[in-house]
Amino acid sequence: MAMKYRTSREHPKHVEVWTSKIHRNGLFACKAFNPKDIVIEYVGEKIRNALADKREAYYDELGIGDCYMFRLN
Repeated sequence: MAMKYRTSREHPKHVEVWTSKIHRNGLFACKAFNPKDIVIEYVGEKIRNALADKREAYYDELGIGDCYMFRLN
């Protein structure tokens, strides 16, 4: 896994952000990937579900849209 990560850093995948029909913006592949390729690195904080729910409600009150929280597994 460490070698795959190192390779992904040295040779990043070709992706672009475009307008999406599902959400305002989306990440799209410009080339085909192999199964289990590392496409992009996520950098952010790791929080519990309860806090994610509270933040989502708070962001809705503020009118902040397009806030994405997802599970890592």
